[in-house]
Parts: sequence; structure tokens; C-alpha cells
Amino acid sequence: MRATHQWYQTIRLEHESARAAYYIDDRVPKLGEVLVQKNLAETYRKIAEGGPSVFYGGAIAEAIVRMSRAEGGFLTVADFAEHRSEWVEPLATDYRGFAVLGFPPNTQGIVSMGHNSIPAIHTMVEAKKLAYAVERAAMIDPNRAAHHVTPGEPDPTNTTYFNVADSRGNAVSFITSLKTPWGSQLVAGDTGILLQNRGNGFSLDPEHPNRFTPGTRPFHTINPAMVMQDGKPYMLLGCAGGNQQTIAMVQVLVNVLDFGMNIQDAIEAKRWTHLDGVRIALEIGLSDTERGTFARLGHDIVANDDPDVYWGDCQVIRLDRETGTLFGGSESRASGAALGY
Repeated sequence: MRATHQWYQTIRLEHESARAAYYIDDRVPKLGEVLVQKNLAETYRKIAEGGPSVFYGGAIAEAIVRMSRAEGGFLTVADFAEHRSEWVEPLATDYRGFAVLGFPPNTQGIVSMGHNSIPAIHTMVEAKKLAYAVERAAMIDPNRAAHHVTPGEPDPTNTTYFNVADSRGNAVSFITSLKTPWGSQLVAGDTGILLQNRGNGFSLDPEHPNRFTPGTRPFHTINPAMVMQDGKPYMLLGCAGGNQQTIAMVQVLVNVLDFGMNIQDAIEAKRWTHLDGVRIALEIGLSDTERGTFARLGHDIVANDDPDVYWGDCQVIRLDRETGTLFGGSESRASGAALGY
């Protein structure tokens, strides 16, 4: 199952390298036209035949460095040669007898009452504010919305999430992101490789903990999750949508584990989102009385068509150990799909 933002439809590629790779006759492909990326296919063949060293120590790395340098970047061939991917121990917390797994920093992803009740929404909004800064749950005021919690929050991203499970019990929850639509919009030489721009998440303030320095990684939102039951995968979930990723994931998780919804209903259920400060948006309809209650708690409810409002694109698989059945759920608010074969 997959969810991908569609914001690229409004983006015109300005750099010649990107237009050469993704346009046909220097124009956006028409509906039904086939775009063949021969350069990228050849790069994949080289990596498949020669292994990681072809990318991290050969001509491909050199082509990427040349493009970076030509555009004022700081990449070096040594950066590629010295790179080491990591297998990290996930952060885990127990919830309702399930182990909920997520990634540790540098992701910001870790963060009952009646379903979508005012106390539940208020508490989760306030928890989200604090969790995005640091774990300070004890600071939540049940009677008042917090105006500001530092640090500031990154902008939405151009992200793809998918999850896969098979009959043998193998399960993968995977996410990747370019940061902004089409990443850097730079394609490295004849490699066909589009360069992302996750480095945009760094701060140029030399005193900031997320400052741009050699050998470091930027603060980011990408955070796939997995729920375990008795040491085996029970649910795979993830969401595209910048800050809304974990906001939506928490709501889906609560819908399944607290309210017993099937996963499609859990995804389709009305959501809330926190924008900034005391501004929140709610998909649920509100009576004047309920709207007044939120206002008294200090929340400012913005219109759902506000350009800052985004509900997230969630995809979920649940593995039923008793029957061996895999249940797939996909976001109707976006372009994902649940597929079985």
C-alpha cells in the first residue's frame, strides 16, 4: 500500500537537468504518455551488478558531487565514501498490551476518552505540541490550550509511505521523502538521480542544536511505525504529510486499539490537526455549544479549507494471527491503494 503527495502537479521544473529527465519535448507529459528514464535505469543496472561501491565510491558519486558543487552545494566524494547506513534500535512503548515501535531521533515522530470528544481532542492536541518539542506530558493543562511550545515545526514534506506483509510473517513499514516537491529539482549528470533536499531541515543559526555542520543529519518528520503483539507484527502503519504524519498516526492507532475500529474505519474517521499556536482544525461538525467549549479552552478553530490544513495520508495493514488474514486499509483523502495478491 502506498500514499504519495500530489503537490508536484502545480510545480514547474525550472532546472534544465530536471526538465531533461522528466519532461517530454520540454513540456509536462500528457495524460497517457509514457516517460522512459533510460539514464536512471542504467544507473540501477550498474548498482545491481556492482553493488554499493558503484554508488558510494565511483562515477555516480562523482556526478552527484559535480552537480552539487555547480549549484553551490557542499557535498564531497569523501561524504559518500564515509557514509554508513545504520540499523537502529526502535523506540518502544507499551500501550494496551501492545508494543508500539517508532524511530528514535533524529526523527520527531514519537509522541482514553470518548472518540473525538472535546476532552480527547484537547488532550491530544496539547500532547502533540509538547511531544514535538520534548516529552513533557505533565505540563498539559486539561482546562487551557497552550499558546506556544518550542522548538518551531518543519514545513510539510513531499513524502511516500508504503507497507508490505506476506503469508510468512515478513512485514515492512517504510517511508521516504524528498522534503519539498521534486526535492532539489536537480538531476545529477546522466545518472538520472534526482537529488532530495532534506538538508533544508537544518538551521543556519550556529547556536541552534539543529545547526548545519559536517557529519550531522537534519531534524525531520519521517517516521514509519509498527505495532507488535506477543513479539510478532500486529499492525503496520504510516502516514505522509509532514507534521501531520504522527498526528494522524496517533489518531488511527487510538481508533483501532481503544475504540475497536477496523482499520479502514480507523483511517476514515474524522480527524483533528494542530497547525501552530492555538490554531486547530476539525473534520467533525461542531454545534455552537461545542465550538464555544473549544474557544473557552483557548483553541482557535480554523476553517477546513485553510491552505495550512492537511489531514495526512495514512496506510495500514493489520495481521490477524488467528486466521492468518491480512487486512489492508488505505486513505481515501489521498492517492493510496490497498492491494493483495
